[in-house]
Amino acid sequence: MRKYFIFSTLAIIGVIVIFIIYFSIYGIKTEKFNNLIFDKIKTYDSKLSLDFNDAFLKLDIREKALKISIENSKIKINNEFIDLSIIDINLDILKSLKKENSIKKIKISTKKNKINKVTSFLNSYKFSIQRFIIYNQIEDGFIEAEIEINEIENRKINYNINGKISEGKLNVLNNKKIKDINFIFNIEDKKYSIKNATFKFEEID
Repeated sequence: MRKYFIFSTLAIIGVIVIFIIYFSIYGIKTEKFNNLIFDKIKTYDSKLSLDFNDAFLKLDIREKALKISIENSKIKINNEFIDLSIIDINLDILKSLKKENSIKKIKISTKKNKINKVTSFLNSYKFSIQRFIIYNQIEDGFIEAEIEINEIENRKINYNINGKISEGKLNVLNNKKIKDINFIFNIEDKKYSIKNATFKFEEID
């Protein structure tokens, strides 16, 4: 009887562990939070929309939170869009059960997008003649980024952006070109940092 009890207990623990591992890695496909996602995007800007196929609910053990995970989506405005790799939305478990605003953190990883594709999207989102002139100097290149958004009290938002520019090409005065522009960047609370920058100007590295 004692052996049976021990075996049963171990079996139950084993099933729970397997479920937690599966729930953490693969998650459960759900449409329950789709409206929450769409509504949240609209609070940032009513013109924004998100195209995606499936959302999965996962357990984030490290953050002690539930996580909505979306892969291979597009953030759109008018006819412009940016390809995204992963969106992770962390939910406060207790607030989620109370049906309150439960979003703790949003993490977005983009795919490797053409810079001109991203600048067209930004111009559609919020046009600025100064920014438009600068963007027009960009001939080519790629950008990929990871964006982390944390919500704090009174709807204030803290954000952190880490990214990389590669194979950039820029037109400067007198039709001079800066080529092979590569660097890592960080943007946090309007503070900008650039590291490991390399480029080529008139065949000089």
